[in-house]
Amino acid sequence: MILIADIGGTKGDWCLVDGDKFTSIQTLGFNPYTLSNEFLIEILKLINKKIDLNQVKKLFYYGAGCNNPKYKNLVKKILSKKLINASIFVETDLLAACRATCGNKSGIVSILGTGSNSCLYDGKKIIKKINSLGYLFGDEGSGFEMGKNIFIKYKRDDLPQDLSLIFKKMYDKNNDLLEKIYLETNTSKLVSNFSEFVFENKDHPYVDYYINEHFTSYFNKILSNYNKRYYLNFCGSIAYYFKSYIKNISKKKEFKIGKIISKPIKHLSKYHSQ
Repeated sequence: MILIADIGGTKGDWCLVDGDKFTSIQTLGFNPYTLSNEFLIEILKLINKKIDLNQVKKLFYYGAGCNNPKYKNLVKKILSKKLINASIFVETDLLAACRATCGNKSGIVSILGTGSNSCLYDGKKIIKKINSLGYLFGDEGSGFEMGKNIFIKYKRDDLPQDLSLIFKKMYDKNNDLLEKIYLETNTSKLVSNFSEFVFENKDHPYVDYYINEHFTSYFNKILSNYNKRYYLNFCGSIAYYFKSYIKNISKKKEFKIGKIISKPIKHLSKYHSQ
């Protein structure tokens, strides 16, 4: 049996492949940069209630934060204690996006979810990468950046009144949202949730303009650094729900669009069961 895990900072998707049988499980996400080891241990306990981890022979774990060798080894150490009979392979969520969208072909790959990342993939490995820098210094194009900037506009009274009232009703009924953000342990998740407000109001001219500026800035700052002869592929909830904007901007910027998928787990399951 093969177990595949795609673990983002907010959500986690697991798939057990047993011959032609696929069993899917959803959990919370995990990032070793921002969450304690116990968080991953609790996730594994939950998984073990649904499947017998002792029966797993191979685990392919693709996780946020696993680009750092220190955290990659830490995650592998935790996993090895729970999957005692399995060969364990720990890779980045970016490689997961590459394999899910490109398979064994080359292409530019961008993750746009709670955070963001991008690279050039040659069909086997990542050959060029622009450092994301995380939500404090980077994550351009992400749900966090989208949510953060719309929140700033709300708090500084830059939103049109009708939109400000909608935002307040959705998130700030008690006028304590700023305090909640600073007290929240998983700030990036909370702030990125404001992207739902953006999506639900995308037909408003102000929001429509804001979305276009958001993704145009991402193309200008990040994706313009890659060779346009490669197809451009996207993975993640922000990319998927705002794909009409991404397609339009890609066309203007003369990029060829490949795949735009929400979650890589189904595609990874096929990749590893071939």
